[in-house]
Amino acid sequence: VQCADDGFTFVARPADAAANSAPILFATKSVTLDGIALPVQHNAPLRNGSHVAWQRGGCVEALDLRPEGAEQTFTFYDLPRRGELVVDIAVTTARVGRARGDALVFTGATGDVNYSKAIAIDAAGRRIDIPTLYLDGAITMRVPAAFVASATLPLVIDPILSSGTAYTTTATIAHADMAFDESSDTYMVAFERWFSADDIDVFCQIVDSAMLP
Repeated sequence: VQCADDGFTFVARPADAAANSAPILFATKSVTLDGIALPVQHNAPLRNGSHVAWQRGGCVEALDLRPEGAEQTFTFYDLPRRGELVVDIAVTTARVGRARGDALVFTGATGDVNYSKAIAIDAAGRRIDIPTLYLDGAITMRVPAAFVASATLPLVIDPILSSGTAYTTTATIAHADMAFDESSDTYMVAFERWFSADDIDVFCQIVDSAMLP
């Protein structure tokens, strides 16, 4: 995941490491409450470990990054009125987006990226599945007015992004090297991993003489 002021880019590893990754840019476009626009500010993201958050003005958008994907949330700590709550997210990608059951899928030549059906959860633990639609290059999530009217704040909208591709071979690893520090009896191991044809990452690991971290 690559984060910017207006949103984030989700980069799913293709099943074939020789293929391009076909990233997806998600940028929060608008938030409306009872038909009235709430502020959507483009502030720099704040990162704390695997948690990334944006202060949008009308809400806090966040990502929790995990090996299996990314959980996206929109948290509303205060609502100036009650009514239908709608979040629109602009999507920019070469992939083809479509509905798959109640969820969304973005299909590329080398694999799919899934965007789950969102749920709305209030502070009292009440939850509801909400319509999650993709049309004209944008995702729309709608929390019904009746749920918003009785919701205990904060109110959270919660979809999840995931990709099923995993590393199954070491063939994508290259240019491995090692350095030794005699004073501490430790080694640093470095190598490149081919994430995709257009994305190469460098990893470093410090280990002891038994090759343990």
